[in-house]
Amino acid sequence: IYEMLQSQNETPVLLITSPEHMYRSIRSLQKAGLTNVGGLPSFEKPITEQQLKGKKKGAQKVTLAWRYNFWSYLRYEILVLREYCAIAYYKLNGWI
Repeated sequence: IYEMLQSQNETPVLLITSPEHMYRSIRSLQKAGLTNVGGLPSFEKPITEQQLKGKKKGAQKVTLAWRYNFWSYLRYEILVLREYCAIAYYKLNGWI
């Protein structure tokens, strides 16, 4: 990509990636010499509690919100921790 855009340094580049990778991706492209870089995060649409519940009356009296949110938040924490480690790795290697 860099070789294609090297002669046209002012060509805008739009990067579409997940929100947790946006900072690292844009900084990497800027470090590679691309100056006109922008990003657009693509967000997931979570499943609602109504989609998780069964159709039977009284099938599930216990709310699924706590259980579902627990695993969702745990996943977010893992993503954030992984991204911090990746940013540190990129900085140590001089890629950002």
